Amino acid sequence: MPVEFYYFNMSPPARAAWVVLEELGIKYEKKMINILAGEQKQDWYKDINPRQMVPALKDGDFCVAESRAVAAYAVSQYGAQQGKQSLYPTDPKKRATVDQHLYISENTVEKVVSYVNMPGVLFRGEDLKEENLCKAKDAVQAIEDTLAKTTFTAGQDFTIADIFYYMAIAFLDLVDFDFTEFKKVAEWRAKIAAKPWHQEVWADNQAKLKEFYASKRGSAGEKK
Repeated sequence: MPVEFYYFNMSPPARAAWVVLEELGIKYEKKMINILAGEQKQDWYKDINPRQMVPALKDGDFCVAESRAVAAYAVSQYGAQQGKQSLYPTDPKKRATVDQHLYISENTVEKVVSYVNMPGVLFRGEDLKEENLCKAKDAVQAIEDTLAKTTFTAGQDFTIADIFYYMAIAFLDLVDFDFTEFKKVAEWRAKIAAKPWHQEVWADNQAKLKEFYASKRGSAGEKK
């Protein structure tokens, strides 16, 4: 049976896992779950992901959810045969370094999202939170400092850590954040943007998310 990938195209975490599947070059079947329409709440989907969120992956009888877990599993299962094990290396020290950055990237998401105020904008029509701009800049600066020492965030090779950091700070594209002062980050982002999957998997869907975000931003104030 083919690998089944359950996702929503505007979900950044789902796209991060999607990117990994594209990097691996394996055959998989896409299953769109429209979370805006509540499709993730269907009873059948609970068997695939008990938390009823995206993304999730079904490989035969095995199911795994949570974007970082999906990414790690996919590379662990298919990386060697596809010549892509470097995405999530088997060497304990290299893998630990990648894992470390995967955990840090969760904090990066929190800091960036506190500024763009994703839940507040999308579900309550609020605006971004200018008072949290410093948190977002601190998150980007931490990546800048890391890239001053290595080519990619977890070393000299492109790994899933890069994909999740990329996902984290891509939230800032929704508000046209200026990355000019972060030269290493800008160069690193350009390398990732040159990947063959980037336009279809990332850029096109990011544009849809940006349009949706813009349509909701500040709408609560307009209704008053």
